[in-house]
Amino acid sequence: MNGLHLTADLARCARAALLTDAPGLAGQAREAVASAGLTVVGEHWHRFPAAADGSPGGITGMLLL
Repeated sequence: MNGLHLTADLARCARAALLTDAPGLAGQAREAVASAGLTVVGEHWHRFPAAADGSPGGITGMLLL
């Protein structure tokens, strides 16, 4: 397969609250794509369930360019 694949692991992120805010994280990702002059043609986001201690679950997502 030819092409460029970029991944980001945001563990221990300086803006940790963003990691449980799906709309906020998606918006930041879309802004980064747009600022690079690229076009999003599809995306998928998944929120993980809350932990047993009640803390919010994380988010995983992807943008197809």
